[in-house]
Amino acid sequence: MSSPISLIEELKKGGYDSCLMTSYSINFAFYEEYLLRKMQIAGVTNHLLFVDNRMLKAAIQNFPPKFAGYAYGIAPMKCNQAFHPKVYMLLGKRKGLLVVGSHNMTLSGFGSNLEVTNVIRFDEKSNDKDLSIFKDAFHAFEIWLNDYGQSSSQIVREMLGKAKTLAPWVKKKPKLPSSNSFLFSSSSNKECLWRSLQTHLPKTVDKTYGVSAFFDSSGQFVSSLSEFSVAKPIIAIQPKSVCLNTTILHSGTVKFVDIKSIQPDSMPEFTTYAHAKALVFLANQETFFISGSANFSSNAWLKTGSNTNAEAMLLLRNGDAKDAIISTNFLDMVASEEVLEVNSKELSEGSTDTTHIELVFVELELNQSLEIELKDSHRGCQPFYKDEFGDYYQIEHTLENQVIIISEQLLDCGKLIYLLLNEELIATVVTHNVPSLEKLCESSEERQLRQAVSSLSTDYPQFDLLFNCIEKLTPQLRRPVGASEKYIPQTHGDTNERDSLIVSIDQENYAHTKSGRRAISSDGLNLILDMFLHAIPSIQPGSNSLYREDHLGRNEEELVGTDDEDTAENPSISPVQVEYVHKKLTKILNKLEKVYVSNSDNEANKMSFLLMAFVVIHNLSRHEFIVGSHEIKVQPTKDNANKTKPIVDEKHLKKLREISFFRFFNEKESPIQILNDSENIYNSNEYTQLLAHVSWLLFKLGISYSDAPRLSKSVKECEIIHRANAQILFLMQRLDGDEKAFKTAESLLEEDSPNALEWLYRSISETELLLYEDRPLYPGYQLVKSKFGGFNGFCFVDKKRNNNSSVQLATVGSSLIFNRKSLDIAF
Repeated sequence: MSSPISLIEELKKGGYDSCLMTSYSINFAFYEEYLLRKMQIAGVTNHLLFVDNRMLKAAIQNFPPKFAGYAYGIAPMKCNQAFHPKVYMLLGKRKGLLVVGSHNMTLSGFGSNLEVTNVIRFDEKSNDKDLSIFKDAFHAFEIWLNDYGQSSSQIVREMLGKAKTLAPWVKKKPKLPSSNSFLFSSSSNKECLWRSLQTHLPKTVDKTYGVSAFFDSSGQFVSSLSEFSVAKPIIAIQPKSVCLNTTILHSGTVKFVDIKSIQPDSMPEFTTYAHAKALVFLANQETFFISGSANFSSNAWLKTGSNTNAEAMLLLRNGDAKDAIISTNFLDMVASEEVLEVNSKELSEGSTDTTHIELVFVELELNQSLEIELKDSHRGCQPFYKDEFGDYYQIEHTLENQVIIISEQLLDCGKLIYLLLNEELIATVVTHNVPSLEKLCESSEERQLRQAVSSLSTDYPQFDLLFNCIEKLTPQLRRPVGASEKYIPQTHGDTNERDSLIVSIDQENYAHTKSGRRAISSDGLNLILDMFLHAIPSIQPGSNSLYREDHLGRNEEELVGTDDEDTAENPSISPVQVEYVHKKLTKILNKLEKVYVSNSDNEANKMSFLLMAFVVIHNLSRHEFIVGSHEIKVQPTKDNANKTKPIVDEKHLKKLREISFFRFFNEKESPIQILNDSENIYNSNEYTQLLAHVSWLLFKLGISYSDAPRLSKSVKECEIIHRANAQILFLMQRLDGDEKAFKTAESLLEEDSPNALEWLYRSISETELLLYEDRPLYPGYQLVKSKFGGFNGFCFVDKKRNNNSSVQLATVGSSLIFNRKSLDIAF
């Protein structure tokens, strides 16, 4: 009831990435066509809605959404009473906006209704005093999702977590709690809202003023206010619309007055619906202003457990409270006309079921069919879409074990699916398109990297953007640490250190790795690995429709009057760019080597950097330059192609092999088998992926078993032969001893070529003959093992060159010499 606050003007200031919203009811036409669109244009892309389940079902039937699950995530809140909070959070890299009010996600809530709304701003540089309130608000979202959103899709939880990642200041520990403002929220596992509020109030207050649109029939909360206040409470209502029992009206415990007396100056003709909920307490020298979603009912304020509403209220004290009172004209109630008669209504605040039609949420993964599991009550249902006239038309599908399967090609993104049985609507299906929503959760760095990676499949890849992204995301490795530092699991609680905008992977997160092992990379390295290892192409290549932008990043407003603009031609690749790519790859490898030489980071990050180099080079090696007479293009690598030049030169592959085996892998530390409960770098998705990519590298370089070198060979030639045999033996033992690593390598090489897969099977088979059948397949070599754990697994020894008591092993990198008595010789 203060002067109107323009959310749109606030959005124009920019700097926000995520928007979290809760609402009791929603109008999808207003949300999608106006509010969502304005936020998208302003750069807010990660949108998440929490809506009361019963009201959501009714809203979907009345005004079906067009983009639910595609342009934003939605979570049905299944509350026994009403899921009633109205909290909106805009979160950005360095700023936040918190709105706690009484308005629902409807046109009337944002426009014509009389509402009370409090806005709190956070700015990391200039206004960080209310950080604790933002943390409490975000925690409330987490609690509500846990208590009421059990049926929500997994992607919803990921989007909520990503909102915190995109606003890393939310994780910081406040210097001091806010002294003048507090956020109160209720849920099924908390004490009642009234008791939570009373901990911040004196035992009694002198005066009480209030505004509410709803009072339950018992009047218990009104009685509580009367007992709490020395003077008779004064409560403003709208006689024509209030839900108020006449018994309470005439009880004499409170004075009800007409809300007209405190109407805003901007609303001279009071014809709107008064939907506000607020309280003012005056006690001695203290002033309190409380506003938010809670009506004056026992469900909202007094009940606990499953009998309570979910609500959110904001408490302002003293100076802030006085400002709020002045802006809302609350003290004008004193001279207001008392209400003696109201249009009595049937009272029903609880979230009653407005439709028998069920609401089903399913997830659609990349390149997969949609699966809808039918409950027993859904048996026989068929899936349908609706056309623009509201008529149903059936979707082609198959049915397997009561699961409807719809091919990805037949799906219409953002459209609802209707399950009909004998022409009767049984359920409505909302599809959460996981790739689409994941894309919307990306930071600007992620979008740029995705654009660069996606461009590799075009004729003119954006190599400059790719290498700029890589250089931007890898300097984090340069922090100095002890030379002997090993992997230490990180925790992600409150910290004063700034987190990167890139996702910091939880050390216990196994969900998104192909190997099934936890990811230990953090920050930019994880992003690069994820983008290459699990690359998700744009939903619509060459378009940013999810952001309401064209391929140049322009929105609809910016495209007005641009029909006659010249169309930019496709860029060309010059010989200079070919050389540029080779130099950049060399630079990455040189930097990688320096990291290992200088001991400038812990083992987990060094290994992740090594894997990053592998995945970048592996992906680039899939393409080659076509050197034509007039231009240079890029195409997928083909056998025996004419006039081509590899993007990845053999010198890069050899350098990568050298770094891998001289700087990282070694027989003394690298285990043969991985203990699944171990807390080291080897029990990680990164190490598993690294073994697979090293397999690919050795195949590309033509490394296979061979006989020991003849005595006529030079020392240098012997080293080359020994090292190749040692590396293949080293690698195959570890693949043979680790099923997850072998499966990962098998998948990677199968994508490369049939020859690559045949090389892997042959190498494994020959290794097994060596290890388990004691067959000397390669003349001149002995197979030895350490008696005392001096190294892991078996190693080759050149028999002809090791006739004395000291034995030099054929190793993958650095030389190892052991006393013959400490070795077991297999043959």
